[in-house]
Amino acid sequence: MQATVKLKKHWAKGLVNGVLRSFQRQPELTEQLRQNPVFLYAHPEWLIRQLQRSWPDHWQQILEQNNHQAPMTLRVNLGHGSREDYAARLSSEEINHRLSTYSPSAITLDAAADVEQLPGFRQGDASVQDEAAQLAADLLDLKPGQRLLDACAAPGGKTCHILETEPRLDQCVALDVSAERLERVQENLQRTGLS
Repeated sequence: MQATVKLKKHWAKGLVNGVLRSFQRQPELTEQLRQNPVFLYAHPEWLIRQLQRSWPDHWQQILEQNNHQAPMTLRVNLGHGSREDYAARLSSEEINHRLSTYSPSAITLDAAADVEQLPGFRQGDASVQDEAAQLAADLLDLKPGQRLLDACAAPGGKTCHILETEPRLDQCVALDVSAERLERVQENLQRTGLS
């Protein structure tokens, strides 16, 4: 019901209430839904079918893992120092972590932390970015003088990583459909000292 208020759809409050109460009066619906993978795994049917085809022996594990909260992963700005040096700084602050497997700039924290507690975060020494997303800059094979367009750029993690990886680009343009979200790109660029 609070969702209707947040969405400013006050007219829907009674409808949502009625649907929920009707559902509560029919416990057999829950039993029927327990047979439905869409209900069980909270994923769309098309994706479940694709996973079942591609990984017939592991699709359930994939869906279960996809519902878990991702770990907090940092991208170390290698222009400010090595990943190992930043890991030592985390250790000195007693922030438990491990070097990530695939990205040479990634460190995964054992537990999520307030970014203000991360050493050098405000100075752009590290940013929060999923390890998989960190692979994008390496895949671009960036070289000095190139021009780059980052469409759907908000909140700016990849844009910043691209500029950290190759600061001698001729031009890097970051776009997003949301002007409000583009403000986040600008904030991240300012925090990391990039433009």
